[in-house]
Amino acid sequence: MNTAQNTNNIENLTNIVTWSVLLGKWTSFAKSALALPDDEDGDRWKATVAPMIGLQALCFALGECGSLSVDERLLGIDRAGLGIRNHSKELDAIWRSEPMPADLLELLDDAGLALVRAEHIGFGAIVQQDGFVMPDIHEPCLDAIDRGFDGELFAAAPGTILAPGEPAIFSRPRAVPFEVPGLERGPSASLQEQVYRSIDDSRGVVSDEIVAFHTQLPAGRPMLEHAIARGKLVRPQQSAEQTERWIEQQARAFDGRTHEVVRTEDETTDGA
Repeated sequence: MNTAQNTNNIENLTNIVTWSVLLGKWTSFAKSALALPDDEDGDRWKATVAPMIGLQALCFALGECGSLSVDERLLGIDRAGLGIRNHSKELDAIWRSEPMPADLLELLDDAGLALVRAEHIGFGAIVQQDGFVMPDIHEPCLDAIDRGFDGELFAAAPGTILAPGEPAIFSRPRAVPFEVPGLERGPSASLQEQVYRSIDDSRGVVSDEIVAFHTQLPAGRPMLEHAIARGKLVRPQQSAEQTERWIEQQARAFDGRTHEVVRTEDETTDGA
């Protein structure tokens, strides 16, 4: 079976519910796609194959772990982190007496990035209506913590004006733990996103750019602030006066301007 056929078979697999099945799928692919090198220093390269395959499999599996349940994903991320550390130690030992090839260094970087990206998968709450103004979610956050929410939550400040399609809240690793009128909580996991706002006075435009985690950051002010960190409230409650001033500042900025929203595609999703 050639690599293309193997890839098609892999893509046709459905109902992946456990980390072991997901990892096994990509391990089979890596083994079929990787040919043993036939160099003079074959012993070193033959010793390299196993940790190299392991790292490739972990990269691919981490790239798909958003399809898993939250608990299975967290377990997989923990196991993947251990696997990456072990494979890295193996490669360091194998190449101790020689400079490590650039491709292997790149693979180590890819594996580290894949792990960090997987750790930033969660659930968003997206604006559904025109003229949406972010309400104060201080009390819902406290209530969620009292009910056992122990994750991370990022949210726009009270009074923030957002357009349809923009994320107003992002929570990881679990779903946003409360409802907000005008927002729809995403049913499936996705990579964390941020909104950066900039004002171009020369064009008379206020623009928001939605970017995924680890994308090159654009200019502008980030709209989603850290509100809950590891189950603890980290953003103080905003006063009514502060909210009113923020709304007024935005009203002046938006006066006669077009609110543009653009989404920058994540350029790091190259199969790993």
